Amino acid sequence: MPSNVITRRIGPSRADADRRSSMRAAITAALSTAGAFVSIASAQTCDGWQLVSENGPLPRYHHGMAYDTGRGVCVVFGGLDSSGGGISDTWEWDGSDWALVSQNGPGARYMHAMAYDSARGVTVLYGCYSRCADTWEWDGIAWTRVAETGPGVRYSHAMAYDSAREVTVLFGGQGDRQVYGDTWEWDGTAWTQVAQSGPSARAYAAMAYDSARGVMVLFGGAEGSSLDRGDTWEWNGVEWTQVLQSGPSPRRHHSMAYDQARGVMVLHGGQTNTGRAEVFGDTWQWDGFEWTLVSHAHPGIRYGATMSYDLAQEAPILFGGRYHNPYGDTWEFVEGGGAFYLAPVVADCPGGGRAAVSWGCGTPGGRVALLFARFTGTAMVPRGSCAGTTLGLGETWLQFVRAGRSDKAGSGKMIATHGPLACGGYVQLIDLSTCATSFVAPVD
Repeated sequence: MPSNVITRRIGPSRADADRRSSMRAAITAALSTAGAFVSIASAQTCDGWQLVSENGPLPRYHHGMAYDTGRGVCVVFGGLDSSGGGISDTWEWDGSDWALVSQNGPGARYMHAMAYDSARGVTVLYGCYSRCADTWEWDGIAWTRVAETGPGVRYSHAMAYDSAREVTVLFGGQGDRQVYGDTWEWDGTAWTQVAQSGPSARAYAAMAYDSARGVMVLFGGAEGSSLDRGDTWEWNGVEWTQVLQSGPSPRRHHSMAYDQARGVMVLHGGQTNTGRAEVFGDTWQWDGFEWTLVSHAHPGIRYGATMSYDLAQEAPILFGGRYHNPYGDTWEFVEGGGAFYLAPVVADCPGGGRAAVSWGCGTPGGRVALLFARFTGTAMVPRGSCAGTTLGLGETWLQFVRAGRSDKAGSGKMIATHGPLACGGYVQLIDLSTCATSFVAPVD
C-alpha cells in the first residue's frame, strides 16, 4: 500500500457512544502529536480545482453544458436526476450564481450534446437517449427547434464548435442498436456529413476545440459495452489524425474542455467497463504533444459530468456528474489558485465497510488530520499548532481519525473502514502545516 494511503476506522462503534466525553481530550492529544512532527510551512499554491458552488441546479448527470461567450454564462440543460428520471430545465452560471432561466424547450432528455455557436450567438443542442434526432437552439431567451433531419437518431455523441470555420462539429454516438464513427457539421442551416473514416466507431467520447492550433481534439469513448478506448485524435476540418495512443487510461463518460488561458486541454474523471470496472477521479492536461497527470484527487470520483471553459473567469468549469449519487456541485480549475480541499467521500453506506478519502492542494509533503463528527457545527481545535482553528464539524461524536501525509503535489488518499453508525456523519481535513481546513464532506 502506498505511503500516502492509510487505513483507520472512522465513526463511532456502539461502545463509542458511552465514551463521548473523552473524545475532546483525544482530539487535543492526537492533533498535538500529529502537529509536533511538522514545521509551519510557507503558504503553497497549486494548479487545481476550487469548489465554487454547492447550490443551483438539481444534482444531475449526463446533461449538456456550453459556454455562451456573447453573454458570459455557462448554459446547462437536462440530464438525469437521482431517480433516473429525465430533466427538462435550463440553468445559467454567471461565474458567481446559478439562475433557472427556463423550464420549456426540448423536453426532458439526457445523453444529448451542446455547443455554443459564437458566430450566430446561439447554443446548439442535438440528440438524446430517447431516440431523438432533432436540433435545437437557445438564444438566451427561448429554445427553438431548427431541424429534424441530419445525423439521425443518436445519443452520447461528441460535439464542439469550430470558431475558425464557424461550424458545429459532431462525431460518433450510438442509436438504433448501432455505434457510429461518422463526422457531421452544422452551419446553422443544415447538417452535412463530412467524413466516414477516422476514429473507430464509438460513443461516450469527449471532444473540445483547440482554438490556438485550430483543431478538434477527441479522447476515449467506448466501441461497445466493454471495450473502452484511450486514444487521442485531432480533426483539422478535412481529416482525422491519430496523434497518440497513450495517456489517460481507456474510459468513457469523462468530461473535457480547452483552457484558452493556458493553452491546454483539461480532462477529468469518467469510467471504464474494460477489464475491472472502475470510476475515475483523475485530472489530465493535453498540450498538443503529450498528456500530463495533474492530480488523482480533484474534484472526486465521478462520471457523466460536463465541462466548459469560462472565458470571463479564465477557467474550465465542471458541473455535476455521478458516482453513487448525482452531484450538484460546481468547480473551477485555477492555475496556481487551488485551495486545500477534501474530495467527495466514497463510502460503503448504509451497511458500513470502506471509505475512500482524498484531498488536494495541501502542503507538499505535509501532514493532514482527518476528523469525524455526527453533525456539522462550529467546534474549535482546542490545542496544538492549529489551536483556535474553527471547524465545520459539531461536538457530537467529534473524533480524530488519523494523520496522513500529502504527496509532492499536495494530494493524498486515505482508505478507512467504518461502521453503519458513521453513515450520515461528516468528515473534515486540517492541513497541519498551514491550519487550512477543507470543506466538510458527508459520509454517504
